[in-house]
Amino acid sequence: MQKTKFSQEYFINNAWNIDDLRKITKSNVPSIFYDYLIGGANSESTLKSNVDDFALWELKQRVLSGITDVDLSVHLLGNTHKLPVMLGPVGFAGMYYKDGEIEASHAADKMGIPQCLSTFSICSMEDVASVRKGPLYSQLYIFKHRELTLDMLERCKKIGIDTIFITIDTPYTPVRERDERNGFRASPVPSAKMILSMLSHPFWSVGAIAHGVPKVHQVDKYEKLGSWIMEQSVKLGREIDPTLT
Repeated sequence: MQKTKFSQEYFINNAWNIDDLRKITKSNVPSIFYDYLIGGANSESTLKSNVDDFALWELKQRVLSGITDVDLSVHLLGNTHKLPVMLGPVGFAGMYYKDGEIEASHAADKMGIPQCLSTFSICSMEDVASVRKGPLYSQLYIFKHRELTLDMLERCKKIGIDTIFITIDTPYTPVRERDERNGFRASPVPSAKMILSMLSHPFWSVGAIAHGVPKVHQVDKYEKLGSWIMEQSVKLGREIDPTLT
């Protein structure tokens, strides 16, 4: 959002690894969104285990193999991609950078990889699909009100999303202690601490309200879920159906 310290050029020139990205994000984004992005549930032991387990993967070097062309492409979900990776569903991505999900779509197209949208996407699936050139997938929760789930599936069908990732490991919204301390997704009304955190990042704030009140536009058409991001995030979380078998 900020032209100097939070522009694409700044990331390119200053972010050489994931740790650099964390530092840039922490200094440019209010704590409620940074903590949501970086944190995990309860004691965060599962988060730590996942990171530690991923670090066990190694790339084995092969030398004197006469390599002339390097091909890292993979056939996945009915499509061929240049790299064996995918942009996963990150909630509220559009609150970290203006039109974050759309910008991510451009990056995915440039690298030839697929993208999966979060149910908690700031940009709607329709808006992302209108600019996406490569495959676009969607995450989906099964909601208590089945008509909500069915309508989202119908929307996917209309814009050509034919691959759905159903999230089943969250029958209840878990306690994320960082979010609880920040008051995020706990109340439809922002706390004084939350407002102060936003005001302490003026460039971010200007970008966040550039197009009016921030909303989870993925569910903007469902009036019963609220009229702005704080209310929508609370009510949408409560819609997840814990009775699935």
